[in-house]
This record gives sequence, structure tokens and C-alpha cells, in this order.
Amino acid sequence: MHIRLYYTICGIFILFLCASLRLCAQNTVLTLKECVRLAQTQGPSAEIARSAYRNRFHRYESFSAGLLPQFSLEGTLPNITRAINSIPQPDGSLLFRPQSQAQSSAGINISQQIPLTGGQIFIGSSMSRIDLFGENASKLWSVSPLVLGISQPLFQLNSVSWDIRQQEIMIDMARKQFHEAMEDIAMDVVARFFDVYLAQMNVENARLNVIINDSTYRLSQGRYTVGKIAENDMLQNELSLLNAQMSLSTAQLDVLNAKQNLTLLLGISTNNYTIESPQNSNVLRIDSALALEKALSNRSEIKNFELQKLNAERFTTQTTLNNSFNATLSATVGLNQTAQTVPSAFNNLLDRQTFSLQIGMPLFQWGRATHDKEAAQAEEQRTTLNNTLQIHLLRQELTNHIQRMILLDKQIIIAKKTEEIAQKRYEMTKNRYLIGKIDIKDVLLAQSEKDAAFRTYAQTLRDFWTGYYRLRRLTLYDFEEKKMIEYDTRM
Repeated sequence: MHIRLYYTICGIFILFLCASLRLCAQNTVLTLKECVRLAQTQGPSAEIARSAYRNRFHRYESFSAGLLPQFSLEGTLPNITRAINSIPQPDGSLLFRPQSQAQSSAGINISQQIPLTGGQIFIGSSMSRIDLFGENASKLWSVSPLVLGISQPLFQLNSVSWDIRQQEIMIDMARKQFHEAMEDIAMDVVARFFDVYLAQMNVENARLNVIINDSTYRLSQGRYTVGKIAENDMLQNELSLLNAQMSLSTAQLDVLNAKQNLTLLLGISTNNYTIESPQNSNVLRIDSALALEKALSNRSEIKNFELQKLNAERFTTQTTLNNSFNATLSATVGLNQTAQTVPSAFNNLLDRQTFSLQIGMPLFQWGRATHDKEAAQAEEQRTTLNNTLQIHLLRQELTNHIQRMILLDKQIIIAKKTEEIAQKRYEMTKNRYLIGKIDIKDVLLAQSEKDAAFRTYAQTLRDFWTGYYRLRRLTLYDFEEKKMIEYDTRM
């Protein structure tokens, strides 16, 4: 008895809990800003943007690590040779002799690039052994416990210095591109959010139209029965009711499709939510000079212009140096020795030095150097002019967009007032029809104007918020919080 009562209470509790959770899920209301936050933190597009940035970031870190001292271990264990080879004799002649030997070697090296000069210094230590097999079997050790060296190009392009400047610009540009990608996501959310909002409002409007048209149709049936209206008017009311029912079915399907698109972008797994009606914002009292300043300092396009200019300057410098005198200096100092045993090889170490200076200079190229230099300078000039033009277009785009935002801010007020007037006029027209003062055509016209005014207001709201997030994207500046836009790349 008690057990049954216990299970009954548990069952009632579970049903109550499930009903409560279902009710909470159905009552979930999302605002525009909440949708933007969800899409930027857990949406698939945000994860793609973060992956793209992490790719660029790790490539930059790999390059930076390459500027630090590099440790390497090399060896051959072993290299066995068994063949008949030509062997030089003391008198200078060559004889073919069978050879059977094994060579083994190992060494550790530390190298460091020199960004200031483009050269490289290194320090190393190595050991090798040769084993001869056969009648005169023997082994010989060779050690170089310490070797210091330098390799320095002279009158050549310092590629290390240019690469550092290039990588610094590219990682900064990648960071800004990531922030812009997140703002692109926000604009996508605005578009899909308003698809759902408009679809929801269309459902509410269509449901209201069904109720109203059903009432007017029933009223027209009564009037037709008593002969107060013609059959044509009654049929017109019936047709309006059927159209309203059809519009309701279509609107309900549109809500489902719009929610599916928004749900995918937000990275959530349920469609059991509604969205809150967006409102106008009062944050757009934009200082044009401030917006232009932020756009010219924050946009990735500006960094791309810097990169293009740097690459053009590098190409010009390289072309000039390639067609002039150049040299490469290489030098090593250290210690070495050979012996039949390892301990003996470290006794009485001898000095080891190498030095070389390789030079090169083109003598006659039939004007090739001049034309290469002129072509490089022309490309550099083209890049400079194109960047100047693009910056001018950027300024113009931003100025026009700010003016459009100011206009949209005013248009929202007008559209809202128009929608309220159209709604009020429709109510008045409907009431006059119900008391038999006007014809059904006037009601249908008022209803059409009401629906059109609502769509205009919703579209104006959509244009406003799309423009607002586009302004953020163009400047990477939050005018509401008055700070730079920066997103966490680690999420």
C-alpha cells in the first residue's frame, strides 16, 4: 500500500517536472542581442572564424619560434661501404682496390639568425668514426668538440628583417579579420532574427485577420439572409476569409522555416522559443570624425594595404640588390683532432679555421637590370595609388553609411507612427462596416494598408539594426560601450 502510494507520488512529481520544463522551454524569449551573443559564442560560424584565426596564430608562433636559437642533432649510424673503388696512389696514379668500411658520425648544433644583419651564427660539436675491415682492419676517431661559425650575406636582401615586418602585419590583420568575422555573424543573425520576427508577426496578423474575417462573414450571411446586402458582397467576405486562412497556414510554415535557419546559426538544439520585438536604439549619436578615425585604424583592409605596400617595397629592394654587387662571408673557428681511441682524440687538440668570401656581380645584361628596376618601381607606384583610392572609397562608404543610419533613425519613428495610424484607421473602418455605414471594399482596403504599414515598419527596423551592426563592422568600435570591439579567440 505504502509502496504504491510512493510510486504514485513519484509519478505525479515527474509529470509535474516535465510539464514545468516544457512550459519553461515554450516560454523562452530571445532578444536580438541575446541571439547575437549565442551565435558569437557557440554558433558554427563563430567556431569556423576561431579556427581560421588559430591557424594564422599558430603559423605566426611557429615563425617567431624560428627566430629563437635552434637546436639540432644529426648523425649517420652507420654508412657501410663494400665495393671496388679507384684509389689514388703515392705517384698520382689510380688503382682499383676493394674497400670495406663503415663510417659513423653524430653532431649537435645550435644556430641563431641575426635579424639586424640577416646573417646566422652557429656553434656545434661533432664526432665521427671510420672502421676499415679486412686484412688491415683499423678504426679511427675524429672529434670537433667546439666549432663557432658565422654566415653573413653582404649587399643582399635581409629577408629575415622583411619577414618579421610581414608576419607582424599579417597576425594583426588576422586578429582584425576575426573580429570582423564575428560582426559578420551579428549581421547574419539580424537578417535571420527579423525573418523570424516578421514571420511571427505575420502569424499573429493572419490569425487576427481570420477572426475578423470570420466575424464579418457571419455578419454578412445574416445581412444577406434579410436582404440588406447583395450576394456579391457576401461572397467577397467569404473569399476574404478563405484568403486569410490560407495566409495563416503559409505564415505558420514561414515561422517554422525561419526558426530552423536561426536555430542553426545560434548553435542551439530546440525551436521552442519566441523572440522579443526589437526596438529602436538611442546609441547612434555618431561622431563622424570618430567613426572615420576608428575605421582607418581598426579595419583589416588598412593592414592589408600596409602589407601590399611592404611587399611592393620588398620587391623593389630585392630587384635592385639582385642586379648589383653581392657577397657572402663564411667563417668558422674551433678545435679538432683524430686518434684511434676516443680519449686520445681529445688530447693535444688542434686549431680549426675556415674562411671564405664568395662574390658575384652581373657585368652586362642588355638592359635587363634597368627594366627590372623600372617594373618594380611601377608596381610599387601602382600599389600606392590603389591603396590611396581604396582608402578614399572607404571614407566615402563610411560617410554614406552614417548618413543612412541617421535617416533610418528618423524613418523608424515615421514608420511606427504610420503603423499605429493604419491600425487605428482599420479598427474604425471595421466598426463602421459592422454598423452598416460603409462597404466591405473599404474594410479590405484598410486591412491591406494596415498590413503594408506593419511590413514597412518591420523592414525599417531590420534595415536599422543591420546598419547598426554594419557600422560596428566597418569601425570595429562599440559606440554603445565606447570601446574597441574585441572577442575572445580561445572559446
